[in-house]
Amino acid sequence: MGWLEKKLIGVLVVVDLNFKKIKELFDGGKYSEVISILQNIDGDSTNCLDEMYFMYFSYARLSRFDIALKGFRKLLQLGYNGYDSYYSYFIYNIGLCYYKTLQFRKAYLFFKYALACCNRLEFIPRTLQTEEIIFHKSSNHN
Repeated sequence: MGWLEKKLIGVLVVVDLNFKKIKELFDGGKYSEVISILQNIDGDSTNCLDEMYFMYFSYARLSRFDIALKGFRKLLQLGYNGYDSYYSYFIYNIGLCYYKTLQFRKAYLFFKYALACCNRLEFIPRTLQTEEIIFHKSSNHN
């Protein structure tokens, strides 16, 4: 194994060891710290998809929806299935970013898709409530 391979493995181990800390920071509402830790990870790598998800989710929590949306779309292109296999939450968050950036038709489609691929039953009532909001907003603004 060459020095570059060892260095890459070392970076992956450090990111893996820090993921628990990243999740704790995120759960504690320290979104800027999460972004600070993760901002230099390779955006084209499939090795750190969960980390990238929490970084972009942190941007969304800080109301930086354009950055979050761009990152979430990148994760879709990389084939991301959602943190802990909750694909519907991932799709819902994309819809939320579209909604917050006043792109109501796209938001509606992502909310609807999140509902269609729902993997947790308590998610359905929240999504239906959001759908009512989208229909109302969409009919008033589009």
